[in-house]
Amino acid sequence: MIEDFGENGWEYALKIKPPWTFRTAVKCILTHWLANFSYVFHRKGEDYFEKLSQYIQQYERSRPDEKSEIERNIVEACLSIFNLMTSDVSNLRVVSTCRKTLMVCF
Repeated sequence: MIEDFGENGWEYALKIKPPWTFRTAVKCILTHWLANFSYVFHRKGEDYFEKLSQYIQQYERSRPDEKSEIERNIVEACLSIFNLMTSDVSNLRVVSTCRKTLMVCF
């Protein structure tokens, strides 16, 4: 974005302005799937991001006794996304670190 719009103009081009949350980041990925992310992820990736978006929405509306199961679903969706990345990402250490971090969080 900085290359296209410059240091001072890139944020103007964004539909969702920073600071981003987990929910808004996933929404941005889905909004810009074809233009920016479809070449990075396998086609299944979009399905996983769709599920992840649904789980996030469920989590925000859920009762406290439902949160644990939804958290597990969020972690599983994230791990599925990371598994798709392992063949496409040159730095597998980043993917491994993200997996470990997710497993510790939940």
